[in-house]
Amino acid sequence: MKSLPAVLAITLLISCSTSTPLDRGMASSRVRESERYFWIEGFGRPLNLLRVEDARQLHAAWSRALQPDAALPKHLPRYLEPNDEVKPKDLRRALEFMLPKLERALDRSQGGEFRDEDIGELLQVAEVHRALELKLEDPVPRKLSLEFGPPKMLIESGSQRLLSGKHPAIDAAGADDPADSSFWTRPKDISQLDLGIGFGRKATLAAEVHNGEPCAFHEAKTGYGIHAGFTLECGDKQIKVKFLELRSEPFATRIFWALGYNVDPVDYVSELDFTYSPEFFTRINKRKNLTVDLTALGVITVHRIQLTHKVDPFTLLKGAKLTDGRWIDAAELKARLIENPKADLLALEGSDLNRDFAERIKTLTTVEAQLQAKSDADRIGPWQWQDFDHPLLRETRGLLAAAAWLGWYDCRFDNNRLVLVKSASGKTEPKHFITDLGSVLGYTTRWFTFAYEKPEQMKDTVTAKSFFSGVRIVNYRTLERNRAFEQATIDDLRWGASWLNRISDRQIHDAAIGSGFDEARAKVIVAKLHNRLSHMNEVLY
Repeated sequence: MKSLPAVLAITLLISCSTSTPLDRGMASSRVRESERYFWIEGFGRPLNLLRVEDARQLHAAWSRALQPDAALPKHLPRYLEPNDEVKPKDLRRALEFMLPKLERALDRSQGGEFRDEDIGELLQVAEVHRALELKLEDPVPRKLSLEFGPPKMLIESGSQRLLSGKHPAIDAAGADDPADSSFWTRPKDISQLDLGIGFGRKATLAAEVHNGEPCAFHEAKTGYGIHAGFTLECGDKQIKVKFLELRSEPFATRIFWALGYNVDPVDYVSELDFTYSPEFFTRINKRKNLTVDLTALGVITVHRIQLTHKVDPFTLLKGAKLTDGRWIDAAELKARLIENPKADLLALEGSDLNRDFAERIKTLTTVEAQLQAKSDADRIGPWQWQDFDHPLLRETRGLLAAAAWLGWYDCRFDNNRLVLVKSASGKTEPKHFITDLGSVLGYTTRWFTFAYEKPEQMKDTVTAKSFFSGVRIVNYRTLERNRAFEQATIDDLRWGASWLNRISDRQIHDAAIGSGFDEARAKVIVAKLHNRLSHMNEVLY
């Protein structure tokens, strides 16, 4: 169960949900109802992406932003101004994606209007622009009013009405499959998938790094992450190392991948060797500090909540291998490497380390962790469930079945990424990836208790018959409101369940073992998920 500070943190996460919805439509026939969502803010006046005259101004401004010495307009969207969140190379890639699409649509425009067949590309431009905007959104609010924060939390909690949709999905009839989309691709044959290794690979990242040369420390995590992490260079790959949701995230990503959703492969590793680097010790706590002030009367700071957790770097290590072949544990490593007896272990400097002894360290060995390879694809920024037509799609609504089945509660916007992916044909398209899937295999309660990786405490059912609507969701809620899940209908849930039914108990077992769970806990996971799906089938069919 989460402590009081954790509950306060959850309050902050719930309250940080951005509230400006966008709706991109599915085709030109939906543009009229969606037109207000194509407004681009930040310039001298709002510009409408669907108006040719405004689109020309956008094209000119975005083009100048690619020129190092070009004079830019006085008023700009925040992502075109100097900032620490949107890296220059990421901005360039986004602009280089948007500009040709916008230019092509402008060249083909007729009579001051865009052609219907170009609307889809303009929608992609709007998606990328929105991702850049969301990149600058704080993951949590920097201030929270004691007068209004708790009431808002209670209102948000009480207003969660999962599976309360009144209208069918716009891209599928009945419980049929939608067409392949930027969110989902229809799996060919789930029964033939190996979920132990997963992701269509021949080996896990853990196997690859264990069979190769020791990895080299590349850099520590520097963003707004609450928990420590770092990146290694392992051969020709860069691999992110995290020390949270060690088994639950590898498991969930295997399931989501099998269902056809866009995810990054994640693997569990019991330990990992990498060559010694003093930067591991001196940079591990250099992440951006994330705090939130609790205020009274909107201005008086009553308490500051520290969300960024600093860590003793030696707690992330099992030990080290010396150049003479000896292996020492983390306690001995700390005693011999820290030269300054007054050193702050949470803010080590290079001068605190014994350089002579450091030269005798060949490799460091981590405690158990999870690994994720950094892909070559261009990750533009987050996407939101309520933006554009996302809440109206079968594939986003129907994901409620898997989310409730697994107990996935942390589906906040900053856990999603819009990624520019090059297809086999060489065409680059935006894809909606779902990331940080570790908040599964636990439980949630109405009173803001959330737990992950506790399969023994999972309830046996997440669905029940309802007198009014036929089916309702029970024993499951999300950390913040998810409009797609709220607007889901029974047909959407039935569609999602139909795909869950294609995953066998053996595959669930293999996914659990492949994610680092032992045999006993794997059997618990299989039993819990089997029971949940059986109950779901009973109320749906």
